[in-house]
Amino acid sequence: MRTFRFHHEWAIEAPAHRVFDALADVERYAAWWPQVRTAERIDDESGRTAIRSFLPYTLELVLRREVQDADAGVLRVAVHGDLEGWCQWVVRPDQHGGPWRSSPRRRR
Repeated sequence: MRTFRFHHEWAIEAPAHRVFDALADVERYAAWWPQVRTAERIDDESGRTAIRSFLPYTLELVLRREVQDADAGVLRVAVHGDLEGWCQWVVRPDQHGGPWRSSPRRRR
């Protein structure tokens, strides 16, 4: 099995609580994130997604909440399915006083 690590930073001009709330609402990802084809709730802690981007196939994933700490700006889910690992978002102010940043991290 291979291990991959992805790191991205997005600058978003919006209040931190709105960014955090949008990222915590996985069921609505398909409404604003073009690569997320479907998202549905399984129960209070987990959901199922289908993601497709440049690759000629769709990744089917089950996400299960591990951390949801609005005060620290941290969201983390365990990922199972076509990828195994976790994904974490950290919502924090820019070091230079600019817009809020969201840093998703995924590991297989």
